[in-house]
Amino acid sequence: MTSARDRRFFGHPRGLATLFFVEMWERFSYYGMSAILLYYLYDRTSEGGLGLDRATSSALVSIYGALVFMSGVGGGWLADRVLGMRRAVQVGGALIMCGHLALAVPGGLPALLVSMVLIVAGTGLLKPNVSSLVGELYSMKDNRRDAGFSVFYMGINLGAFLAPYLVGTLGQKVGYHLGFGLAAVGMAAGLLVFSRSVRT
Repeated sequence: MTSARDRRFFGHPRGLATLFFVEMWERFSYYGMSAILLYYLYDRTSEGGLGLDRATSSALVSIYGALVFMSGVGGGWLADRVLGMRRAVQVGGALIMCGHLALAVPGGLPALLVSMVLIVAGTGLLKPNVSSLVGELYSMKDNRRDAGFSVFYMGINLGAFLAPYLVGTLGQKVGYHLGFGLAAVGMAAGLLVFSRSVRT
């Protein structure tokens, strides 16, 4: 039987709220960056972009996206063997935030490459492990498990929905670096939520 304390977030363990918001803000930062990254790469330098040709820009974005999704293999291994899942989520979130911050200040192509490396590494640590932490909230016999993952995925969808409107609009209407900065703020918010939960 579920205790009153356990029913803190739509009838689910309180920890689900933490992981919901962590993943919401991580997806907000990722899709926010993705919304303006290609434009930033090929836009004219006079307009705040890097001025790369479109073919090179598209190739960079494609390679970056592929590496982000492949990095989960290494991130899962590191969590299992070295860091543990909670520490991996914290380190991964910090790397993602630093990756966005690298683009929040004008630094040209070197800043872009540093940003991509940090975000790929950070996503590899955070993404698979935050999902695993959701599974740890429930016993295998808990009939709320599937519903819990559905609520968790709502956080993913909410972050992905808001990011292009907020980060994309700021990046293209005001400045690319401000857009990347807002993506960093999103990840910082997720880290704050997670860190406060770990301490309590």
